[in-house]
Amino acid sequence: MYEFVQGQTLEALLGGRPINPRRALEFGAQIADALADAHALGLVHRSLRPDTVMISTKGNAKVLDFGLGHYATAVAARTAKSGAAVPSVRYWAPEQRTGSADSCSDIYALGLMLFEMLTGKFPQTDGRAPDLSLVPTAIQPVVGRMLVEDPARRVDSAATVAAELRQLIATLDA
Repeated sequence: MYEFVQGQTLEALLGGRPINPRRALEFGAQIADALADAHALGLVHRSLRPDTVMISTKGNAKVLDFGLGHYATAVAARTAKSGAAVPSVRYWAPEQRTGSADSCSDIYALGLMLFEMLTGKFPQTDGRAPDLSLVPTAIQPVVGRMLVEDPARRVDSAATVAAELRQLIATLDA
């Protein structure tokens, strides 16, 4: 079943600029909810990035292209070998680059997107942890756990991420 979503991609909304931290946390929690639902069914997105998330005209984040991850990963791998730029590779978790992807890989991609929503910049990783000082202090621990290089040490549940982000929203509202 498909849902028609009128709005714009998260990529278009960002346009290289940060968004309000509360709004970023709301979008992050909504994306994490979608991932949690998919992961509970054994689905892994594998290609989560700002252009696969729509922001509806009602202001809700909707994750697109579930079920296409295997195909997108295979195409991206072939394209990367040819030397062409592959947008999805930028959001791949370290383990994905070696051919392994699971629910933790989606959480890593969400962490990159959350960093980008909060700072307006894609984090420079280059095999090391990104500079979290650019992220609001209260949000740094959550984003940091999402971006741990080793998937065994990364937060392993999108439902946990959604709950932590909602807790931060409540703190901001207080």
